[in-house]
Amino acid sequence: MMEHSRHPWRMAFSLVFSAVIAVAQVPTGGLGGVILDGTDAVVQSARITVTSADSGMKRTAASGSDGAYAVAGLPAGTYTVSTTAAGFQTVVQTTTVRAGADTRVDTR
Repeated sequence: MMEHSRHPWRMAFSLVFSAVIAVAQVPTGGLGGVILDGTDAVVQSARITVTSADSGMKRTAASGSDGAYAVAGLPAGTYTVSTTAAGFQTVVQTTTVRAGADTRVDTR
């Protein structure tokens, strides 16, 4: 008991530090996959738009030379994944991102 009264700043620091940690731990996950055409060949430079159904937040990515894309740091929730590429129809899919996990969404 005396320890707290002699060093009140320790308790205040502990409370502030705990609050900062709680705010910094927003539950996030990732989303990624591979973009393929009808013959299972990779599609480079496809544009992937990930939209949160909850907040409307949008993030974009592009597929690389291997057709792969990744979007990290997404708050857990439901997302629409829209994929566009020159010469192809736009593909729209819905998925759920879970905290601490990577969700795979491939497009053909």
